[in-house]
Amino acid sequence: MTILYLSKRNFYVSALLLLLCCRQTASAEELDSLRNALSRHTKEDTTKVNLYATVASAYRNASTDSMVAVAQRGLLLADKTHFTKGRARCLASLGVAYMFKNDLERADSICNVAISLLEQTKDSAGMRPVFYYIGNIRYRQTKYKEAI
Repeated sequence: MTILYLSKRNFYVSALLLLLCCRQTASAEELDSLRNALSRHTKEDTTKVNLYATVASAYRNASTDSMVAVAQRGLLLADKTHFTKGRARCLASLGVAYMFKNDLERADSICNVAISLLEQTKDSAGMRPVFYYIGNIRYRQTKYKEAI
């Protein structure tokens, strides 16, 4: 009976590892696809800012340093094109990167700037994920009442 239990357990552990590996592969393929789209888009416009924000967010599971670098490039282009919503999206990605780096004060400050920009543009749909990030940051800071 013990051998059967261990065999089932090994099967489930193996299946779980296989699923996790497949998910990582899908993420890597998605990231490659987004990076290719970013490199092919030569025009410096709002679409490219949005691509920077999306690529930065996709780096979440791969590299926070790359997430920071890509979000910062997006911020520069958002400033150049005067694209406030794009600036807010890049700031949100930057805030998440600093949250993952455990620089919670910086992450909180950046996400609050993103919220201010989104309020200016009346982008309530864009605010939702940023409020979620702020709640997550405050929770990590053990500011539980503020996290709610």
